[in-house]
Amino acid sequence: MRAIRQFGLERIAELPDAPTAIELARDETGRHALRVHSVKYKTTYPFILPPGVPADRIGVDVNPLGGAQIKALMREIDAAPQAAIDSLKNNLN
Repeated sequence: MRAIRQFGLERIAELPDAPTAIELARDETGRHALRVHSVKYKTTYPFILPPGVPADRIGVDVNPLGGAQIKALMREIDAAPQAAIDSLKNNLN
């Protein structure tokens, strides 16, 4: 099997030759729209734990985002141009 496209904010290591949909977007509005849409792939399964919990106690293999990273993602969504939001509304509904 050969992956031809990935959906997410960045390429995953296991598929280095498959570009993201963001990379293939036709214009800046499309890139913004796809970045907003792709944030869900980073934040779909949130785990909230106190600092310092040992990895062996978590029970799942996670690469956690910290509060600062989540704030940065939310700021990126808030800063998206209205044209990108309108594109998402028109194409996803």
